[in-house]
Amino acid sequence: MLTFHYIPFQRIVQMGTYDRIDFLMSLIRDNRILLIEGRLKPEEEGLLIQESMRHIDATGKHFSGIEITVLHESYRQTYSKIQQCKKKIAAWLLENKKESMIPHGITIIGPALIIKEMKQSPEILEMHLQKIFLKKTVQQQKGKS
Repeated sequence: MLTFHYIPFQRIVQMGTYDRIDFLMSLIRDNRILLIEGRLKPEEEGLLIQESMRHIDATGKHFSGIEITVLHESYRQTYSKIQQCKKKIAAWLLENKKESMIPHGITIIGPALIIKEMKQSPEILEMHLQKIFLKKTVQQQKGKS
């Protein structure tokens, strides 16, 4: 079964970097695709990738890494000057609260065992799933019938 797990910004913003990474890894290792409101800082993305590499199974049957992409708005093109100014002030205020995530955008992370690749353009996200995962899911559905 394919499971998407939505995580609101407020759920993980108060966590420390390592607690956040442990939390995300525990969900990913349960073969869930995470839809996270907000964005991790680049160094946190790096730590998450490092942590996923530590958990890779030699056979690739249990855990084979992660796929990650970030969807974010290009507000410079779509918003007026006043709206851009408001967003910059809000971002500045949030940074002063010592929050380590960036609130705008959506981060999508999933196990490489399920997601073969993700491609994005400004208006489209393509998520290509692994054939072995699709076959296993179809077999499970036939078994339930």
